[in-house]
Amino acid sequence: MKTLINFITLLIVCCSYAQDPQLFQYNWRLESIVTDTDSFIPDSNPNPNTGTFNHIIFFDQNNGVPYYFQFGIYGSVFGDDLIFSGNQSFVISNVTLSLGESSQASLFLVDHFLFEDQLNDLLYNPYTYDFRYENGFIFLDITNSAGNVVTFFDNFLSQEEFLRQNVKIYPNPVVNDLFIESNQTNIQELLINDLSGRIVLKQDGLENNQLDVSKLRQGIYILKIKTSNGHINKKIVKK
Repeated sequence: MKTLINFITLLIVCCSYAQDPQLFQYNWRLESIVTDTDSFIPDSNPNPNTGTFNHIIFFDQNNGVPYYFQFGIYGSVFGDDLIFSGNQSFVISNVTLSLGESSQASLFLVDHFLFEDQLNDLLYNPYTYDFRYENGFIFLDITNSAGNVVTFFDNFLSQEEFLRQNVKIYPNPVVNDLFIESNQTNIQELLINDLSGRIVLKQDGLENNQLDVSKLRQGIYILKIKTSNGHINKKIVKK
């Protein structure tokens, strides 16, 4: 298998935040790839050390790095410079396979779902995506222009569960600076209320993951963290 096929670049004119945040909240596992003439069903118990760990992960923008995704571990298929449209669709221009032995799923995805004519770099543009929910699982269906569908799934996380897992604060109790780490979600506003409900501190956004609480009196407070995925409340103790 050749190690380089071209790099994936997705180009489409669209709104800046048109992509659905659910793309970035889950570690999507491959369920199936279905075309009009063939289908691929992966091993239900993949071994990550053999290149059969068939997940796709979408990465949000970070420090100037555009949206991108990675499918698989060994012989990974990469997608870079993802720009989404407002109707949950995107266009692909190129595809790259990283070094390493490619899995059957990676090869099938490239040969039968992404490319209509690989020799001429002709892709099945455009691609659309949608979500559905069944029995505690969330499914991601990506459909190409020929109507072929690749399906991924993961355990469904409620909004509260997602934020609880991805927003961390420390130290607590705190004296001066409270550090707030947020993975895969953007912090938009911070509010601190005392136990009577009065707002004692308000800040838009977060710089350097730090919130200065040095001017607060000692006591117990409720920190409300508003993010692009909803809000979460955390109890903090000021010493």
